[in-house]
Amino acid sequence: MLSIEEVQTFAEDFRRAAMSMNAGSNEFTLLVETQGNTVQRQDVMILFQELLTRPQVRARRIAIVRHGMLGRMQARRLAEQRTDTQVFDNMPEAEAWLRAA
Repeated sequence: MLSIEEVQTFAEDFRRAAMSMNAGSNEFTLLVETQGNTVQRQDVMILFQELLTRPQVRARRIAIVRHGMLGRMQARRLAEQRTDTQVFDNMPEAEAWLRAA
């Protein structure tokens, strides 16, 4: 389980990483691999939804690789927030979709 503080740290680390690559909004794609993560609490998922819909730095496409039925369902609810976000069962499919952008 992630805490609110860990999600906020992730958001700041993500912003810094994008800026260190000199990548502005819509200039990069993002691959999120969540193997080993559990289903998250609702307050954590709400914060992730805010990060997707109102990001400081926006990825052109986001591919989420999520394992387990409940985890995929939760990730799909997140992906519904943006038309440029998809959930995949495996890395090769996610990488191919990102490269097609």
